[in-house]
Amino acid sequence: MRRALVGGVALGLSLALAACSGETEIIVKVGRGSGTPTAIPKLRVYAAVGNGQTEGQAQVYIDQSDPQADVDVSGRDLATDPYTLAISPGGGLAGGAAIQLAAVGYQGTDNGPRALAFVALDHTVSFASGKVLEFELDLAPLPSGGVSINPRGCADFSVGAQPIHIGSQNDWDCDGDPHGTDCNDLNPHINSMATEVCGNSVDEDCDGKIDEDNDEDGDGFTTCAGDCIDNPAAQLPDGLTAAMVHPGATEILDNAIDENCDGTCAASSKIDFDQDHYTTTGILTTPSTGGICMQADSLIDCDDMDATVHPGATEVPNNGKDDDCNGTCDVDADGDGYTPSGYLEPPTMGVCAPIPGGLVDCHPAQRQVGDLVIVGRTGRQRVGEDRGVGGHSADVQLVYQRGEVAGRQPVPVDVVEPDGNAVGGQLAKDVVGLRVHGISLPVLTADSP
Repeated sequence: MRRALVGGVALGLSLALAACSGETEIIVKVGRGSGTPTAIPKLRVYAAVGNGQTEGQAQVYIDQSDPQADVDVSGRDLATDPYTLAISPGGGLAGGAAIQLAAVGYQGTDNGPRALAFVALDHTVSFASGKVLEFELDLAPLPSGGVSINPRGCADFSVGAQPIHIGSQNDWDCDGDPHGTDCNDLNPHINSMATEVCGNSVDEDCDGKIDEDNDEDGDGFTTCAGDCIDNPAAQLPDGLTAAMVHPGATEILDNAIDENCDGTCAASSKIDFDQDHYTTTGILTTPSTGGICMQADSLIDCDDMDATVHPGATEVPNNGKDDDCNGTCDVDADGDGYTPSGYLEPPTMGVCAPIPGGLVDCHPAQRQVGDLVIVGRTGRQRVGEDRGVGGHSADVQLVYQRGEVAGRQPVPVDVVEPDGNAVGGQLAKDVVGLRVHGISLPVLTADSP
């Protein structure tokens, strides 16, 4: 059983009631860590139980939630207003079950959900009878290995070196064939809609026969003759039938189908200009499996003019490119949009722009970006030297709590208050931020984290 709680007040009430009643619960608070995008439209929280199975090297867990119950968190900053969830024993969540907790922030696209941020506990948890356990999960930038999610509720990620597969309750491999009719629900390439592959001793189409050499779609080609889609029940794009897919058939561009069964789906320069097999629509053009190429939003080529930039590529430090298309060019540890290499985050079409004036993040571990320009002190804060590359001066505006903006001048600065009185090299207490080249920066004080 799961019930959503709203904010810290409801959480406190839940804990108080549990303390009196001996309630057994797991409280999950999903927040947003540094470096994570502020705008996260949707949130999915997984509470999955291991079923003792493996899919390849991955340990398999079955989620006990409903993917249709994902949470709309658009307009909500999870850093200051975390989403709180209470999980109680019941259904597939038995009292002693080992539960894998994870959460993903995502946005919906035409190709399904696209993960934006992710977090998972590095260990499983279990209910403690008569006690409330609380876990805080802060969403973080996507790991280098990526996170794959789909509309049917499955997720694939790694915890350390261990791959994890979370399946939905009725369709463990999320291939669209329910658990009752899928003869191998841990392999998305084996189901009642698949095409039998010749000579591999596997019953791909779940008809109880192995390696049958049939021509089920009547196109004149059998599976052993290379017909990569022979099942008339195959789910194909509108207007395409299994009989139109066989060796020598005419390829249709940009549809993720390998019509001529040569192992590659044809793509036009419109979606794969750099010919690196990654496309702007998320189709990975090679290799095809069973006549179908992978397509997912996580596979979108973020810079289709550069063949070295695509999902899965090796990230090159400090080159201003988002080589692996994970939404980050270089390491921005404090999430302030600045990097030690001098490039602005996040990237646009796989490329990060240089920071105006050559400014760099001189304290990348701190959350505030004001330290690029000033050195704060408790009480009245003294303006420090410019931290720009090569001693460049920054064009600074001071932003006051009451909304006025002081004149532009290079740093080091003598702050001019709205009434025209200069205060020397000090900031008035009501100065709350700076603007450097039009970029708003908060003031960093000695008390800041």
